[in-house]
Amino acid sequence: MPLTIIASGIMTLVVASTLGLSPQGGSSTDESLDASPALAALAAIMIILIIPLAEEFIFRRILLDSFRTKMPTLAAALLVIVLFAGIHVVPPVMLYILFLGSALTGMRLWYGNLWAPVIFHMCNNGFVSGITLLAILL
Repeated sequence: MPLTIIASGIMTLVVASTLGLSPQGGSSTDESLDASPALAALAAIMIILIIPLAEEFIFRRILLDSFRTKMPTLAAALLVIVLFAGIHVVPPVMLYILFLGSALTGMRLWYGNLWAPVIFHMCNNGFVSGITLLAILL
């Protein structure tokens, strides 16, 4: 799991720098630090638990299974990966999600159920959220 996350990050950096993509500065992080602990806990639950469950069910259960009835598995998988990356909007994030989505889709196909991609997705979101929080606080 850590190797896949690290590899996705490294591949994203290589491709993004080749394409000239860079993270864009957003609004000040001071406003985001003013949130109440309850709001922060709710956000963590959403980001780490609810969103991965919903995304995996929608993309790797509903869409992937539906597309596989209409086209070859590889084409269905590629379409789901691209759609999944597309909803993440920010180009460097989309690039990371292309790599991560490939691993998630591969897990769904390999294991034949959603448990592996859901657990992996939750771990990824927890890791990325933790790194983001550290970056904001430091």
